[in-house]
Parts: sequence; structure tokens; C-alpha cells
Amino acid sequence: MQYSVTVAGLSGPATASHLHGPNGPPGVNAAPMIFFNDLISATSVQGTVNVTTDNMNAMLAGTTYFVVSLQLRPSEVHIVVTCTCDWVLC
Repeated sequence: MQYSVTVAGLSGPATASHLHGPNGPPGVNAAPMIFFNDLISATSVQGTVNVTTDNMNAMLAGTTYFVVSLQLRPSEVHIVVTCTCDWVLC
């Protein structure tokens, strides 16, 4: 999967960034499923990451979210992820 992520206006340096999913019951955090460690030292990163069929199905279903953590604010950025694909998952 190719990705491009840009963050700006953080209240401090990022300590971690990852994609969580699939969502569980309301009020229960989903586990991290993909880690984007490059964002710890940058505000913009692009690349490619291998994903499982379960990861892709969760993204296509809209049940994933992206988190950027800071030392004093562990979930400063919390964004629901939408995924579009131009191929069919078999």
C-alpha cells in the first residue's frame, strides 16, 4: 500500500504514529496495525508498506483511524482513515 501523511501545528515533537483498526465496540480503542515511525522525525512522509488482507478490508470498510502521539499528549492527532483502491482484492 502506498501512503502519504502530512501533519502540521503539533504542540510538540511526535513520539509515535500508527494506524489502528479495526474498530471495536464504542469506547474501546483498536490495536495499532501499521506503524509509521518515519513521522517521529518529520512532518511529512510518503512510502509503501505491506498490509494483510484483514488490514485492507478494515481500511476499505472505514473502520481504521490514524494517530500521532506526543510525549505529553498521547493522541494529539486522531483521524478516521478512508481508503480508495483501483483494484479488486481477491
